[in-house]
Amino acid sequence: MIPEMDEETFPETRLDSWKSIAQYLDHSCRTVQRWHSESGLPVYRLQGKMRSVFAFSNELDDWLLRRSRTEGGEPLELRGPVLLTEPLSRSEQGQGHASLRSNVISVSTTSQSQDLSAQAARMWQVVSPSSLKTIAQIYRKALDLDPNNPNAFVGLAITLITDGLVGEIRTPFAYICARIALRMAMECDPELPSVKSTEAWLKMILERDWHGARQGFDEVLNQNPEFMLALFGRALLYIAEGSLPDAIDLYQKIEMKRPLDTILQARLSWCEYLAGQYETARARIAIVRNFGGTDVSLNAVDALASVQLEGPDGFIHRVESLAPDFQNQPVPQGVLGYAYALSDQTQKALDVLGALNESRVQAKPHYAYATALTLIGLNEGKKAVECLEQSYGQGSLWSLGFLSDPILTSLRSGPEFQLFLSRVTYPTA
Repeated sequence: MIPEMDEETFPETRLDSWKSIAQYLDHSCRTVQRWHSESGLPVYRLQGKMRSVFAFSNELDDWLLRRSRTEGGEPLELRGPVLLTEPLSRSEQGQGHASLRSNVISVSTTSQSQDLSAQAARMWQVVSPSSLKTIAQIYRKALDLDPNNPNAFVGLAITLITDGLVGEIRTPFAYICARIALRMAMECDPELPSVKSTEAWLKMILERDWHGARQGFDEVLNQNPEFMLALFGRALLYIAEGSLPDAIDLYQKIEMKRPLDTILQARLSWCEYLAGQYETARARIAIVRNFGGTDVSLNAVDALASVQLEGPDGFIHRVESLAPDFQNQPVPQGVLGYAYALSDQTQKALDVLGALNESRVQAKPHYAYATALTLIGLNEGKKAVECLEQSYGQGSLWSLGFLSDPILTSLRSGPEFQLFLSRVTYPTA
């Protein structure tokens, strides 16, 4: 039976009609209705309207997260909203299905699968957001040839995690898929450094198990100090800790081995922005663009650093006349709304806010954080913190920097932000 709720409850995250709910979940209306009737998918009826239903995107995501934790896909009993899922347990990390250990796969097919995995691994040397889809497809082809290939499973998992952090794939769905791929890798070979590193990544991004993530990265690095996947994760954990000098130092060491990695450069420039090194961050971004590097995160950091350096009016002039790359990208648009508000162009700021809210309802990556930026400019601190909490719950990249982010300075001493910190966790240095 569909419970009744007030029509004005949480209007910013509401999805109206079975059709829109089905589109959001990427399944048919019949399947979604079955999930509601049999498995408790949270769907509500408008008061006084027998056939009008709606749902909230964050509750649908929570339901998916809980559903992913159980064998066979059956959801656990819902006990109210949650931000993130529980950790992987060793009981979920079995020794593999007998069907995957079949000897019917020929040596040549296994070799082809391994060659494809090696090809995808080489592409990580010069990875960019636009190449992530190609890398994922190569790993998938490797698995089609050999479902016992742990490198392909773990490669697919880390590609999904990265795409969730910097790309257009919706979180937390990307992390749920990565979790499943990691489980398959564990069934093949749980002792691989890449498997242990990816498990630590999911502890950090999806589960917010900071201690477990640190232990996982450090275990791998104690045995192999140059293992890149663990180094990248440890640097990001430094950011969450607020240990920005350590993060910058580690990213710079990685840069010596991966200078053409656009995602690395975007992460390092973001770290420099968080540390208040705005000119350094912008200079790095200019260099990356000179060798053809493009990245939504690069444009986001450019916008964040630029508004600090140029002030609201200078930033508005550059974006409106000189920087078309900033248009239609969430974080630059959020910074633009912030700048409009501080320049007393309130209507333009509200127009930006409306466009961002429309996409935030669909839980697209980066939009909750971007919306918070415009709300900060409009002096809507309470609503801004609500968006930050949504960003944290989605496992966004930006949420790892909330303790240091300069544009959030006006919020951090307020009671709403302190209440937010009491509801979430961050690691200690």
